[in-house]
Amino acid sequence: MSKLYYLKHKDVTIGLIKVDESSISYERINGIEHEIGDLAFPLGLYPIAVVNGFTVPARDHIPTDKDIRKWLRGRIFPRERGNARTIMTNLAVRTYNPWEIIAKTRVVSLNDYYWLAVNENEEYSDVHPRYRLEKNRHYKARKSTTRKKLEAIAYSNKGKTKIIITYTIDNKNAEASTRHHKLFKKHNLHLSSPSGKVKV
Repeated sequence: MSKLYYLKHKDVTIGLIKVDESSISYERINGIEHEIGDLAFPLGLYPIAVVNGFTVPARDHIPTDKDIRKWLRGRIFPRERGNARTIMTNLAVRTYNPWEIIAKTRVVSLNDYYWLAVNENEEYSDVHPRYRLEKNRHYKARKSTTRKKLEAIAYSNKGKTKIIITYTIDNKNAEASTRHHKLFKKHNLHLSSPSGKVKV
């Protein structure tokens, strides 16, 4: 049975990843580069080329099965990570199965805006934690009774730091998300998975 994922940059679908029993293929959406430029060619999925002295993605490259697998695996935590078992528990994953982890995390990272959608109508704002962190930095409560809860779990690259963020955004602590966002960037933290939708 094959599985189709929509590779998106924010809400722009840049390609389709088809996973079959024995192979993976990638189909780029033509013309998207006119809208988002080189962002339509994720580094890693596309090798680097030097054009007129500038480093850019090799746009004429066709990602192979090996390229796709390497890129996807590079966006999830490795089996050898010190706290891999803890992350797996938080993801409700019993064994280290890369495809199960990919399906759970959608390969999101706070370092960029790429993610996998299971259908074309799925939106960046509903899945990617970076949207919530950045949007909540500028959140303005319309009423003091308006409250939004955001939960996230982050781990450092070395696997030694674990931060569980649970806070409510209202008039009094709207700046909390700004501090957390800066903390994530300072320590190069990554969410182990996209948290549930923001609850109102």
